[in-house]
Amino acid sequence: MTETKTGTEKAYQNRRLFGWIGGMIILLDQLSKWQIEARIPLNTSLAPFPSLYPYFQFSHVANTGMAFGFLPQTKWIITVLAVFVIVWLAYFNYKLPAATIKLRIALGLLFGGALGNWIDRIRIGHVTDFLNFNLRPLLQPTLDIPILDWYVFNVADIALSSGIALLLYIMLREPETLEEPGMMNDE
Repeated sequence: MTETKTGTEKAYQNRRLFGWIGGMIILLDQLSKWQIEARIPLNTSLAPFPSLYPYFQFSHVANTGMAFGFLPQTKWIITVLAVFVIVWLAYFNYKLPAATIKLRIALGLLFGGALGNWIDRIRIGHVTDFLNFNLRPLLQPTLDIPILDWYVFNVADIALSSGIALLLYIMLREPETLEEPGMMNDE
């Protein structure tokens, strides 16, 4: 005889998914940043795969602004704002009904990414970025498209971008997920 799980038990299990995803992102993000900080001096680069240079390299940079270095002089405002976002994401995850697994994944990605970058701001006063992709040389001299020399980023930024992309997908393709009856009610 198998037991069927109640809505509360399912919601609890799915709430943990948020935490597992967020925790894995934080762990990967912080471990990768510590490795970069220990091995590559600030404002220098390393091309671990010579055949991929200049298309890919590790570049240790300090980002005091938001994503892509936007608003670099607002680090304390961003730090405080991040706390509110992190708390709101955890609260929202708690209030979601059991069936919203994709939404929990998106929230977990956002939570892990926001907390990973927040830890850097508290720990060292800036966010450590290190993944540097530059695809401009592939098209030069025929075309020179500056956006192909992408901003340096990190694992937390990948999680944040993926979480936003998944939320957009849900909003555009599965809006009923966001309109479930009782979505914000206690279970």
